[in-house]
Amino acid sequence: MIIKVDTIPSEGLAVELEERAEDFESSFKGSAYTLSGPLRAHLEFTVGKGSLYIDGEVSALFKARCDRCLEEFSFKVQTPVSLFFTRLPGLKGELELKAPDMDINSLSGDEIDTKDILLGQLALEIPYSAVCSDDCRGLCPHCGVDLNKESCICEAGSKVDARLAALKNYKVK
Repeated sequence: MIIKVDTIPSEGLAVELEERAEDFESSFKGSAYTLSGPLRAHLEFTVGKGSLYIDGEVSALFKARCDRCLEEFSFKVQTPVSLFFTRLPGLKGELELKAPDMDINSLSGDEIDTKDILLGQLALEIPYSAVCSDDCRGLCPHCGVDLNKESCICEAGSKVDARLAALKNYKVK
């Protein structure tokens, strides 16, 4: 949804959004994650002199394949949104940012796309590694059995990786 900044009333603007998962497919292409349900958000826009505040919350249902056991699982991401935009007058060339400047976004033009805001906030909350649970035991590296569902019967402990066999009898003096 495109919000025209100049049309936001002085008392602010509250928006309830529900976006279809299909509208975000291209954003997650090549990612381990896909949206499995609608993306929902409540955003409140407040304007100040040359600035825009956005507060609210975004939530979405994702699905992924576990990096350890390869089972597909779903999880929900729900995160607050708190952004500050300001119009920076006549910037030319490069600008060195200081630590306090990192919380400020530049507002160029008179429109803001909520899709970009929502994707940015969700991207910060998606885990780096897709794991179905903290105690997932994964697959046996030797026989491939899912250790969450059954016990491994191979003798993995007695096998030595052929690439490291030369180190088996190495002793430190």
